[in-house]
Amino acid sequence: MSSDQTGGLDSQTTSQMDHLAQTLGDVDDVPHSTYDDSILAGEDNVELPPASPQEHLDNIINSELNEELEEQADPFTLPSVASSVESNDQPSYGGYLIENESIDKNATVEDSTAIPGGFYRDLHSSAAFLHHTLEQEEKNLIELKKVHEQSIKVVTKHFTTLEKKISAQLSAIDRQAEHIREQERRADTLLTTQYDQQAPPSPVRQQHESSPASKKRAISYNEPTQTRVPTTRSESQDHQPPSKKPSKGRPVKPKTPTRVVVPTTYEKGDDLNSIAEYLYPGRWDVARCGQFATISNEGRVVKTTGNGWNVVIGREPADRFSVKISFPTTKQKNSVAIGFTQETAFWKVPVQNPHSIFMFNEHGWFLNVRRGALCSKLGHDNDPYCAPFKTGDVLTVVLDRAANSISFYKNRKHMGIAYTNVLETDLFPAMATYDRGLKIALQ
Repeated sequence: MSSDQTGGLDSQTTSQMDHLAQTLGDVDDVPHSTYDDSILAGEDNVELPPASPQEHLDNIINSELNEELEEQADPFTLPSVASSVESNDQPSYGGYLIENESIDKNATVEDSTAIPGGFYRDLHSSAAFLHHTLEQEEKNLIELKKVHEQSIKVVTKHFTTLEKKISAQLSAIDRQAEHIREQERRADTLLTTQYDQQAPPSPVRQQHESSPASKKRAISYNEPTQTRVPTTRSESQDHQPPSKKPSKGRPVKPKTPTRVVVPTTYEKGDDLNSIAEYLYPGRWDVARCGQFATISNEGRVVKTTGNGWNVVIGREPADRFSVKISFPTTKQKNSVAIGFTQETAFWKVPVQNPHSIFMFNEHGWFLNVRRGALCSKLGHDNDPYCAPFKTGDVLTVVLDRAANSISFYKNRKHMGIAYTNVLETDLFPAMATYDRGLKIALQ
């Protein structure tokens, strides 16, 4: 077989073909048969002779070529290419046969191979699928954009609301700061003002009754100065009963006291002819005042400004003091406790939780003027004591150190001993309230 017939085959196929040719021998010397002469003469019904060695060799070569071409054929090779391979007449390049040997040997597949219509259909289908996918992705992006815009609106609204709340809280803080500054200004005024710290004159110091402060108090209450209420002492020292004029013929013997210690004024239940001796020389302390109250009138008047537990304590300790009470016109009827305390930091207790339960009775000795009930650290919790107070009533609180007791007076009328065994010293006036609009004025 010549090299022109095997130009498109690889070296392995060529070697196989040469091996077959050598095996079969030289086929050029085989003589022509009568079959060839009959064919040339045009005779019909000529019996086909058996295949010659040359034909057998050609069939083997064609079979080998077809198998090799099928293995090397490109997926896009047209059926026409396969048919041209069977003819085995033209040279092949890379598995694609060239119709004319005059074609340039460097011709590419695109120049010699036609693209089938199925490829166009597949390409169009792929393009349509990609277009549909892009449209779907675009829709998803639009939906995602809407979701993001809605989220931004919600977050913006939340931050706007939060900003308003913060602004309101800052405004409230500013108001509280202004209130504190006002309290500081009042405290500075109270500290710089000259107060009359002297107590009302006692009977043994009548020479001071002519002082302007004493006259001012006497005028403000329209009451003459009376003798101080006696403490526990013997009859032989004070308050001797007036001796009767001796009758004729029979001398009068002085009465012998029935006991050494005479009952105090509080035990006897005597009323007060004057409260001038029970005035508190101090002031309500602006440094010991809760957040729901203000102090005015040179530290003498406390007014509650809000609903919530609030404690105010006096600036100086005292054995007695009097206050005038004015209740608000609201329907609220919460406790209004007035009395003594030894705990100067007592006012801080309800500051953090002004609306929770407040056991103020555990910090001193008080009278709940709303109910006329006792509340104390001795275990009293709204124990009945007297009639409730009304607006305009004056409460006087007295500590008898000699008897170690505390008593209350309502409009100068003694209500009886409230607490005994009071051994503490340095007791401060104190008040614990809840309702707004109360007014407690030192007398």
